[in-house]
Amino acid sequence: MKEPNRKLNEAQTAILRLFGREMDQEEIAELRDTLVDFLDKQLQKELDRVMKEKNISLEDISNLGIKGNRTEYLNEIRRQKGR
Repeated sequence: MKEPNRKLNEAQTAILRLFGREMDQEEIAELRDTLVDFLDKQLQKELDRVMKEKNISLEDISNLGIKGNRTEYLNEIRRQKGR
């Protein structure tokens, strides 16, 4: 079985350098939320790019009958946090 790559990439080392100090639980939660928001934006950009490249519309997805609750879930989280 192949050993997983345990070397940190540039983004990981940059984050470790920036946040190398002790943080309380509230700060950790805020940092986690910020990183999740960043990844959400990156995912949305990629999704938009692929949909444009493949000429897929939201109507096309709706017509497939695929029901996702990602947006509803994110909206609920943001509502709970007062965003």
